[in-house]
Amino acid sequence: SSTSRSFRHVEGPAKKSAKRRRLVVVGPGGGGGGGGGPVATEQVTFRVVEAFEESEGRYVVPVSHLRGADGFGCDLLSVASAEVRDAAIAAATISEAAILRRIEVKGRSTRAGEVELEDNEYRAAQRWRDRYWLYRVYVDPSRESHYEVAVLSDPLGSNAVRTVTRFNLAQGSGATWYKMVETTDDSHIGQDNVGVGKPEPEPEPDPESDAGSGA
Repeated sequence: SSTSRSFRHVEGPAKKSAKRRRLVVVGPGGGGGGGGGPVATEQVTFRVVEAFEESEGRYVVPVSHLRGADGFGCDLLSVASAEVRDAAIAAATISEAAILRRIEVKGRSTRAGEVELEDNEYRAAQRWRDRYWLYRVYVDPSRESHYEVAVLSDPLGSNAVRTVTRFNLAQGSGATWYKMVETTDDSHIGQDNVGVGKPEPEPEPDPESDAGSGA
């Protein structure tokens, strides 16, 4: 059989919001190993950031407690007092003037490695610049209660940025999509092999010739 291939135009996948992998924040080296210590869950990392902020005289408001949480582009808001924090949580809203820091928390179980900003986080970092902070929390999985925090203001304007160009060839990108179609032609099967490997048939005797030879 023979196979022919042709291509037909098809629709590409629908365009989706893509992540921007733009930041690299590297610790001083080393890494955690396996063990019985805590893992870098949101609950653990938020608690570490809250303790850090309070040690600096600030208090955190989780944006999940506020209306329009997705619009903040971060995880926590840092405010000047416990009273401001409590009032914001009770009212489920906060004034812009009360926000000291917009904090995006990234938890990791190694001291070195990259962290990412997704689209809404990236836009917020662009907008708020030095009022937008990236907190990378290292949770050592091999040691109980060993935490480290790297804090970075204006991450997009820092030396931690590594730009990676990505291309999404979905609908609306200008790319043209084609589908390969394979067609098998079996019409000649058996024709090409006629007589191959088979002996030629013996010719039938001619009765008239036999009769003439006996005369």
